[in-house]
Amino acid sequence: MKIGGLLIAVALSCAGVAHAQSDGQALAGAGTTSCGRWLALESDSTAHLMLVSWAQGFLSGMNMADYIATKQPFVLLPDSDSIMAYVNKYCRNNPLKKPFQGAMQLYYKELRSNGNH
Repeated sequence: MKIGGLLIAVALSCAGVAHAQSDGQALAGAGTTSCGRWLALESDSTAHLMLVSWAQGFLSGMNMADYIATKQPFVLLPDSDSIMAYVNKYCRNNPLKKPFQGAMQLYYKELRSNGNH
């Protein structure tokens, strides 16, 4: 891993945790950054891997939480390229929002509501 990419990953993670703690939110990590910052990092291959990993983990967590709370079957998650394309498009269309909002929209509007089991 390149040092620059590692520093970006650490900075995003720390910024997300600080944001979550100061606002009393239950979210942390790359998805709590701004959509603008998220999109600015998509060309950095190391940061891209971190963003993909965050998005997959977030959606997997949503899947598990939904199952525990409602006993609904798990939804089938799309491949990593499709997840990133969706969140990137969400961020381009909603630059003042946060990537986790795009991931939540993907989960509830596209995957859960379409019976993607």
